[in-house]
Amino acid sequence: MHETGYPDHFGQVVNQQRRRSGRTQEQLRAAGGPAVPTQVRAEAGLLRSPKPSTMAKYDTAFDWMPGTAARVFWDKEPTPARQVRAAGNPLQISESPVAVPVDQILVMLGIQRGLTDLEGRLVGAEQAQLQELCEQLKQVMSVVVGGWVTNMLEHNRGHPGLSMVLADAMASPVDANDPADEERLYRRWLHNPTEVQLSEALRHRFENRFQRGGDDVRRGDSPGSASESVVQHIPSPR
Repeated sequence: MHETGYPDHFGQVVNQQRRRSGRTQEQLRAAGGPAVPTQVRAEAGLLRSPKPSTMAKYDTAFDWMPGTAARVFWDKEPTPARQVRAAGNPLQISESPVAVPVDQILVMLGIQRGLTDLEGRLVGAEQAQLQELCEQLKQVMSVVVGGWVTNMLEHNRGHPGLSMVLADAMASPVDANDPADEERLYRRWLHNPTEVQLSEALRHRFENRFQRGGDDVRRGDSPGSASESVVQHIPSPR
């Protein structure tokens, strides 16, 4: 243990971890982290002789094993790994907002309008048109729901309750050889690594992604736009 610790190193680690999780300092505090003024000092490398309770709060907020934050500060431990949830722990329901690309919102509203127009006048060949619109809606909604599913899996990896909660989201087939399916394949790997056949390189990439807290931007089965809105409820068109 270094006599004065490594406040600069600690500040870099907690700042990177917070930003990677997409949270503000206020949100980290709400998740069990230290008070915002303490976070400001820590991320600036100005934290001196931190209390054990402060380190414990960082462990809680970042989902680290107990004692991890203290080792980062006093022993200059590298970026720590996140702990895997044991089956006996309660399932954590993610309530964080989902970042939805604006162009995807417009597409969803357009599809909804198309379905509304067909309502009440569906006959014969129009049934196929309705099925096509439903498939389009399913694909677009995967962009919205996919980020939430990934977040749930990353925060509850190994929890048996996920099979029931995410059954519908995990039901669609995935082609391990299709690059476009990599995001869904990552979710399948998080859910049950033994049932997914991966190359060693892809398995290593998935493990690194999980350990560093997932992607900076949560996305679904297709890439998002650079212009994004944080949306929790999308109003139905009138």
